[in-house]
Amino acid sequence: MRAITQHTVGGPSVLELVEADCPEPTYGQVLIRTGAIGVNPVDGQVRSGELAMLGEPPFTVGWDIAGTVEAAGPGVSAFAPGDEVLGMPALPGAGNTYAEYVLASVNEIVHKPAGLTMEQAAGLPMAASPPGRAWSAWPGSSRGSGCWCTGPRAGWAIWPYRSPRPAAPM
Repeated sequence: MRAITQHTVGGPSVLELVEADCPEPTYGQVLIRTGAIGVNPVDGQVRSGELAMLGEPPFTVGWDIAGTVEAAGPGVSAFAPGDEVLGMPALPGAGNTYAEYVLASVNEIVHKPAGLTMEQAAGLPMAASPPGRAWSAWPGSSRGSGCWCTGPRAGWAIWPYRSPRPAAPM
């Protein structure tokens, strides 16, 4: 498969297209054939070395993805090959979404709404996640309660939020 990786930190010129082995899903994971990815400020911060959350290169950046399940690992029943999904694998670890194929745990993805294109769906994961993470940690919050998140300059500021549903079945 093709992937965009880097061997040093720096500007966009450090990114290089390489051939890499296609990953294999393990227990609780799916292999996603990339349809589209989202590019976020954190991608550039990690690429440049401003944010060292992946350690020293080489690494592949990227976290937002929309695509089609190519294979499901053992123990996975909520997703099957051919399902269209979106998600944010491995944050704050290596999501590796700048690649043709990406691994994700089932708790990191959801089924893509039919009315969205892959490009639209790939723009959702990181933009929509902060209110959920914040609300889940808010003292006194409970499953089923909700909030409306507003604020300037935040992609997630327009998202209504309802606290997390029970963990998806594998």
